[in-house]
Parts: sequence; C-alpha cells; structure tokens
Amino acid sequence: MIYLTSAVLVVFMAVFFVMIFGMLFYNDDDVITGWDFVMPIVGAAAVLFTSVHLYVTRRAQAQREQRFGESLRDQLGRRIAQLDDQATRAVRVPCVQLIAILVGGMALFLAGIRVNLKPNEPFDRWGSVIRMILVFAIFFVAAVWTGRRSVQRHLLPRKRRLEALLKELDG
Repeated sequence: MIYLTSAVLVVFMAVFFVMIFGMLFYNDDDVITGWDFVMPIVGAAAVLFTSVHLYVTRRAQAQREQRFGESLRDQLGRRIAQLDDQATRAVRVPCVQLIAILVGGMALFLAGIRVNLKPNEPFDRWGSVIRMILVFAIFFVAAVWTGRRSVQRHLLPRKRRLEALLKELDG
C-alpha cells in the first residue's frame, strides 16, 4: 500500500511540476520563482525516500533472518532477532518516515496553493501552514510514544522469555 501511495504522490508532484512549468510560459506576470520548481521535486524525493527506506529495512531484515538454521536454538535466535527488529522499527522508522511524509505533504500543500491561488498566497496563509505543522507534531509525538509503549509492554517481555528459553536450552 505504501508503494502504491508513493507512486500516486509522485505522479501528483509531477503534475504540479508540469503545471508550474506551464505557468512559466503562459503567465505574463513573471511571478514564478525557483522555489516553485523546487517544491514538487523535494516533495517527490521525500515520498520516494519513504518507499526506498521501507524497502531497504525489510530487505535487511530478510537477509538477517536467512543466516539462521532449522534447529531449535536457531529458531529461537531468529525470533529474538525479529523482535529486536520490530522494537527498532517501532521507534526509529516512524521518526524517519513521518519526517519524510511531513516534507512531502508540505510540498504538496504549498505547490497546490501556488498553482491554484494568487502568487503570494502561501505566504499570506502562514496560519494554516503553522496549524498543519502543529498537527503533524502532535501525531509525530503520539506515534513515537505509542511505539515505545508498545515495545515496552509487548515486545520486551516476549524477548526476555525467549532469551530465558535459550539459556535453559544452553544450560
């Protein structure tokens, strides 16, 4: 789903880029700036970064899991490694991906305003931009807090039980 959403958002950014490029030739006002071209490019790069980051982390997890064998000790080690990976992703990945989503969303928002409204309109509407950043900050803090709480309540007790089983198996 994330890959499909990323592709759709990149297409939207490309459409905005083409629209802004068209405004350069068909608008007499000479109000197009370099930032108008940078916004869709930065937004598309942020969205693509999110997809690539997700792919790379999943690929790295699969490669780590391949080194384990089929014995009971190896199965316990594999499950402990999976829990470690889930604990890391529950805290670190939302931070990276939410920041990239913020950048992409802000670029989409500002490019949309720039294409549809008056030339200086985004700068006349700082209140809506600040509200959008505050809402993002609230969701960001909630996501990080929820991830850490989930790790402490669910993943760490299971990991400790598996490590105790592994010690019993060795002892």
